[in-house]
Amino acid sequence: MTADPRAKIAEAHVAMIAGDRATALARLVDAWRMIPDATLAETIDSIGPHAARGLQPPTGIDDDDRDQAWLAAAARDDAAMRHHLLATLSESFRTADRWRALLEHRDPRVARVFLEQVVAGDRSPGTDAFVYQQLGACGDPRILARADDIDAGTLRRTSHGADLDARRRRIARDHERLRAIFEPQLVQLTALASEHARLAEIATLAAAPNASTLDDARTEDELLDAIFAAPGDLVPREVYADWLQQRGDPRGEYIALSLRGTTRDDEMRAYSLLQTHRDRLLGALAPHVSGNGLQLERGFVARCMPTFGVEPPALREWATVHTVVGCIPATDEHPMPLLHTATHLDHRGLERLASLASPPPLVHVDIAIAACTPGTHDPRHVEARDAYARLKIPTLKSLSLGVAGFSQADFAPETLEWPWRAHSIETLELHGGPEHISRWLAAATPTSLTCVRFPRALDWKIELSRAAGDSRWRIAITSAKASYRHKQSLDEICAALDALAPDTASEIALDIDPRAWRVTTRKAMARVLARQPRVDPATLSGYNRG
Repeated sequence: MTADPRAKIAEAHVAMIAGDRATALARLVDAWRMIPDATLAETIDSIGPHAARGLQPPTGIDDDDRDQAWLAAAARDDAAMRHHLLATLSESFRTADRWRALLEHRDPRVARVFLEQVVAGDRSPGTDAFVYQQLGACGDPRILARADDIDAGTLRRTSHGADLDARRRRIARDHERLRAIFEPQLVQLTALASEHARLAEIATLAAAPNASTLDDARTEDELLDAIFAAPGDLVPREVYADWLQQRGDPRGEYIALSLRGTTRDDEMRAYSLLQTHRDRLLGALAPHVSGNGLQLERGFVARCMPTFGVEPPALREWATVHTVVGCIPATDEHPMPLLHTATHLDHRGLERLASLASPPPLVHVDIAIAACTPGTHDPRHVEARDAYARLKIPTLKSLSLGVAGFSQADFAPETLEWPWRAHSIETLELHGGPEHISRWLAAATPTSLTCVRFPRALDWKIELSRAAGDSRWRIAITSAKASYRHKQSLDEICAALDALAPDTASEIALDIDPRAWRVTTRKAMARVLARQPRVDPATLSGYNRG
């Protein structure tokens, strides 16, 4: 075989014209090892992903098997496989062993990634010798241009005084050794200037889709269409995972593990793949979802928060989502057939939901209308009220409302227009004080409603429940505190119960510290009991009518 780098580049050109990207990449790496030209290194970087397409990354049944397969692949000096090896480098606790295996074979991609990690990382003085030895062995003169960056962060974190001065002297000597290695090579770099045009053509050929690539793109689009058309069916996901694995795409392994996911090793491997290939796994949704609360199930996004303040685009990929926070990205063109929970919906989320001719099968909706300064006008309240009046969610079982904002938006319990919730609603949760309990109950006309909660009413938990079809409520009020403020709160709760219509309650259960009772509270509770004859005083913990 020839030792002329120009001949190697010519061979790479011929291989690329023939569509053999892997051979072209191997010849370019051979040429770079002879003359480490920067343009040649950039060409190798650009070809790597194309040459690796279709290769299966090293895998195994557990961490040890995967490590052994990875190290064996690194030892083979396969330029195309090295793209996958660099992408999965951090998927193991044996990262140091993996680096040693990669650094055995000079490659500009290995040199670049190693340098990036050295610059970004924090290392102890004891590792300086190893790091500089490997930087010199990488054979990439581009390292000289970043010599000052190699130790900038490390020196800032080194203690002051004699230790810092000694380390600076050692690093200065290491820099001299790097210059001694690379400066002679700089003279040779102009030798390949005449080949730069051919290298540009090779890069262009590598990026151009061939017939196989176009067929794969069409097939993948069809497989994804099948998944999003029937997101509840697991078979299309299994088919897609198999197809990806046959092409060496790590997304296939992740989806397969997510569908199987029965062992601790499976979960750890899936988590590692998600951290490494997050954006590819999110696909078209990657720029449109926040990392907060993001959850993938069975290989696809299942719970997410669309990017705040930005109108989410209409995408078929939303079809697999069952829970959203803040906004509903469904459209009539791209419905969300699995969506059952929407939380923290503001005026924009309500408007989006109200505009749908066929809403998603929502079971739980949490509407959070922001409160404003008393006496001021907030146009968002008007938008929320108008959108709320147009909602149609026949599948709804549970509704949560931020009462403070609703009150300011001119929402009274009597104007909630229950009919749009049809006959299915069972639970109503109201975030606010208890002063309107009687009005909420009077407005709660659906016979299906069996539970009304005030989860943060004056730091108390108030829950009203009844059997379906019953007109009377069991009222449970709990708090373990007995501060002066809580005594006042109990007075207010008693006043709210006193406003209930006669014979509304079948039972009142108070689980309250006896120290919270006082004379005014006892008098108020006595009036409540007089109006609610079915309530047994024995259920009032700590209360003594006498």
